[in-house]
Amino acid sequence: MGWVFAANAVTFLVSVLALRVVPIAPPDRAGDGPRFTAELAAGLRYARDNRTLARLLFFAVVVNAGFAGPVNVGLPLLSQAEGWGGGGLGLMLGALGAGATAGAALLGFGLIPGAGSGPLMITMTAGQALFTLVAGLTRPLPAMVAALGGLGFFLTVAGSSAISLLQAITDRAMLGRVGSLMSFAILGLTPVTYAACGSIAGWTGARPLLLAGGVIQAVAVVWALGSPALRRISVGKSRAPGGGAAH
Repeated sequence: MGWVFAANAVTFLVSVLALRVVPIAPPDRAGDGPRFTAELAAGLRYARDNRTLARLLFFAVVVNAGFAGPVNVGLPLLSQAEGWGGGGLGLMLGALGAGATAGAALLGFGLIPGAGSGPLMITMTAGQALFTLVAGLTRPLPAMVAALGGLGFFLTVAGSSAISLLQAITDRAMLGRVGSLMSFAILGLTPVTYAACGSIAGWTGARPLLLAGGVIQAVAVVWALGSPALRRISVGKSRAPGGGAAH
């Protein structure tokens, strides 16, 4: 199976080569700016003082905790336990990717009502939680593949909505700091969830792990429904007249 990793490495190489032909303006030469720690502290203060942004970040982190570890750790273990092997795992991950592609296409072509709004984000996250639970309960491989196709669809639309809203409610000057803060919070937590989920799955098995992930996401949805700020937020209403973000 080493050729699979080699082929994956080639795709990264192609991506790097493609980036070399993208025209990028040279950065402005700046003098001595604030130190990294000062900029990080400024980003944290900004997220703390923007209550809507703080709620959105918290929501995204909790949902990711309920998805990333349980699904990425649970699916390989489930495929092994059910005797589906590498082929079954490939079908499941392929269905997840196909659903994600469909969701991205529909969202990109404006075919999903309510795009760029808190209600759509919350609704799609509810679908994501539901299909994670379904994946934990489904037995036959074809039904599992169908469930993961639905999961991929809801996952992509919910995630894209969250990113759009994050950018809309953040002042332009703070976009880099806030985007980095969200990436750090999610990506930094992901290895921790992998380790925790691996330990839990060794004790409970893969299906309870997937069910627990669905429950965590469902709890986040219930919390979001109880937050007026997240229910009312939308890309169109988040910009203040002066070009900043409404807090």
